[in-house]
Amino acid sequence: MKGLELGSGSKTVSLAWSDLGIEMTTIDHDPKTEPDICCKWEDLDPADFQDIDIVWFSPDCTVYSVMSFPKGHFKDGVAVTDKAKAAEASNQAA
Repeated sequence: MKGLELGSGSKTVSLAWSDLGIEMTTIDHDPKTEPDICCKWEDLDPADFQDIDIVWFSPDCTVYSVMSFPKGHFKDGVAVTDKAKAAEASNQAA
């Protein structure tokens, strides 16, 4: 079985699923996370991943995590920082 983790960051999902025998491919836009493929997920060609059995997508935790609330990315549920607006646009493209 093959899996794809989009927005892999710390690879928490991939590590857990690999322990279950699932061959994982990680994709993230941040090269510091050392993904298998470093790019924005919306730039991918779905035709390159036809043999994938399971896909996991994680939104940017640096924006949506409870730990990021003090940074003020959102006000009354609306993105107000550039980082939050970019994350929202990326999620809507899905």
